[in-house]
Amino acid sequence: MTITSFQRTVRVSGCALLSGALLTPSLVWAVSPGYSGFVKQVPSVYTTPPDVNVMFTLDDSGSMQSDTIPDPGYQMWMVGTSRSLFMAHKFYYGATARYFRSASGNPLYYNPTVTYLPWPKADNNLERLPPANPTQVIIHPSNPTAGPVLDLTQMRRDKRPDSDLDSDSGPQYWPAAYYVYHGSTPLPVANPATPLNVETNFTRYEIPGTGSATFARAASRTDCSGPVGPTGCSRIEELQNFANWLQYYRSRSLMAKGGSAAAFAAQGTNLRVGFARINGDGIQRKIRPFSGTDRTGFFTALYNAPASGWTPLRAVADTVGQYFTTRDVDSPWAESPGKSIGTEY
Repeated sequence: MTITSFQRTVRVSGCALLSGALLTPSLVWAVSPGYSGFVKQVPSVYTTPPDVNVMFTLDDSGSMQSDTIPDPGYQMWMVGTSRSLFMAHKFYYGATARYFRSASGNPLYYNPTVTYLPWPKADNNLERLPPANPTQVIIHPSNPTAGPVLDLTQMRRDKRPDSDLDSDSGPQYWPAAYYVYHGSTPLPVANPATPLNVETNFTRYEIPGTGSATFARAASRTDCSGPVGPTGCSRIEELQNFANWLQYYRSRSLMAKGGSAAAFAAQGTNLRVGFARINGDGIQRKIRPFSGTDRTGFFTALYNAPASGWTPLRAVADTVGQYFTTRDVDSPWAESPGKSIGTEY
C-alpha cells in the first residue's frame, strides 16, 4: 500500500496528539493546587532549628598594630616611631618606602583602585561611622574614633633616619602619598630587598592639600565623579579616599576589625553572637541574640578592643571551648542566654 503525504501527516499528527494526551495527567499533577514553584528539599516533619551560635575571637596581640603584612622580618608602624613610613627619611624616599608604600608590596597600604568606606554600624552596612577629616585624620593604631590626628593638607619636612624630629633642611612633601608598581613580574611578599624593587618599576604619587590635580579612576572606584580613566578622580576625592584608608584600614588591627564588621553587619538576626579576644580575659561578651542592644554591643566591643600583648591562641581556644560546655543561664545553649535557660538546645 502506498502511503500518501497526506496520510503520513495525519498519522504523525495523531501520534503527537496521543503523546500529548498521555502526558497531560503528569502535567496536571505537577501544577496541582498547593504547588509552590519548587520541590521541597526537607521532609514535612522537619522543624526549624535554633539559631546558630557564633563566638568571634579577635587577634588583639601587639603585632596587630603593624602597618605591614606579612612580617618582613620586623614590624613597622606608619606613625609614631622613628621607623615610621610617614616620618623617617629612609622609609619615605628609599627602596623600603617604595615597597611598603605600594599595595603590591604591602597589601595593607593604600590601593588607588579601592574605595575605602568608613566602618559600618550594626544595620546591614546601610549606616557608617563618619568619613575621615583630611585635616584631622585619626591615626590611632586600633581605634579610629579617638586618638592623635594628622593633617594631610599640610606639607611636612623630611626627617633624618635617626630622629623623630622634623629636619630644618629636609625636603618638603605631602604626607598623602603612595607608589604604584607596574613591573611585569609580581612583587614577592615580605621582601623589600627583591631585585624588582627598583625605581623604574614604580610611579610615585603625592596628593596635594591644595590645587586642582587629578588622579586615575579605576572601574572599581565608586567614590569618584569623573569617568573611568587617568583623570577620573579629583584631588579632593582622592584625598578623602586616602584619609578614609589611613583612619580606618591602615593597620592589621584596623583592617581586621573593618572587614569583620562589614561581614557581621550584613547578617540578619537569625544567629547568636559572642565576642572574645586572645588577650585579657578571653571572652568579652557571651553568646547573645544578634539583635537590638545585643547587636550594637557586639560592634562596640569589637571597635574598642585594643591591640597589645602576645598571641596565646591555644589558651583562648580552650577558654571558648570550656564556655561551650556550660549549662547555666549564660550557656550558649540556653533558649534565652542571659535571661532564662528555657529549652536547652
